[in-house]
Amino acid sequence: MTECPLCNLERRTHRYFESSSWIICDCVTCRVPMVVYCEHMASEEDIGEDKVGDIVDIAQTMFPDRRPDFEMRSFPEHFHFHMR
Repeated sequence: MTECPLCNLERRTHRYFESSSWIICDCVTCRVPMVVYCEHMASEEDIGEDKVGDIVDIAQTMFPDRRPDFEMRSFPEHFHFHMR
């Protein structure tokens, strides 16, 4: 089994927000803001809709012209979303 790059997220791009549960940084691949849950969980249901809702609110305040894109393409096993 390979190691999850989102579990061990390197500080390679700008970080906008960091807490014990969430990191908001620029995506290395597409260079848009990306919100990453700090634990290895695959879905909003695993984390809790209220916690996801709280971070969506924070991200939308930080990036008012962008909307969350919840399609997890490259790493579907680790919850994250992009602000596109």
